[in-house]
Amino acid sequence: MQKAKNQMQYNKNSKQNISKKQNQKERLQHNNRYKWKEIQKIKLNNNQKQFKIKKILSKLRQIIGIHGIKIYNRQVKLNPIDQVISNCSYYYKINKTNIHQIKNIQILIALLINLIKQ
Repeated sequence: MQKAKNQMQYNKNSKQNISKKQNQKERLQHNNRYKWKEIQKIKLNNNQKQFKIKKILSKLRQIIGIHGIKIYNRQVKLNPIDQVISNCSYYYKINKTNIHQIKNIQILIALLINLIKQ
């Protein structure tokens, strides 16, 4: 009896965790979408642009490589470009599925193209 009760509790908790992660993921997706509008307005000089490009490339290396998945730090106030870059790693940390990995790579490549076009 106790074992069945424990199993039910465990199932309930895991469902709650899944929905919590789902909400978190959706919120980050929404934030990224919102940030794109801000990113379009940002004008960077060459040094800043090169620095951001290096940052994006290293993030791509992290996601594609096995190591170095960093935890997104909410306390740090970042500018929109950096926020999107760091959201990618956090988003990946929650859900280590290939689909999300591919989405992150797409986001970062779009950012790269956006920076290079400027």
